[in-house]
Amino acid sequence: LFLHLCVLARNKPSYRIQTFQTIRDWLDMDIDHGIFIAAARSRNQHNSTPLHMLVAAKPPLDLVKEIIKLAPEAVREKDFLGNKPLVYARSSDASDEVVKYLLDFELFNLC
Repeated sequence: LFLHLCVLARNKPSYRIQTFQTIRDWLDMDIDHGIFIAAARSRNQHNSTPLHMLVAAKPPLDLVKEIIKLAPEAVREKDFLGNKPLVYARSSDASDEVVKYLLDFELFNLC
């Protein structure tokens, strides 16, 4: 479900704000934290993580930080083409603050 929400935000710009809020609501649910971690580490058929899909949807920085808290290794994960989330963020014109956060996290955090 989580990966699908990130894909929806990416593919349907008119649904972005609503989808971002749905992701926030989902993250605020009182359920086993392990479910969130597993979801943040999931992959689609192209080996993309939710972080890849989310940053391609021009997300707010707070959501990016939440996903990275759940799966910090996702910052360095590559899809089937060898692209990391940073490539998705830059190619989809994500905000400068999101791009900078991804770059700084990759460079200065051991994930």
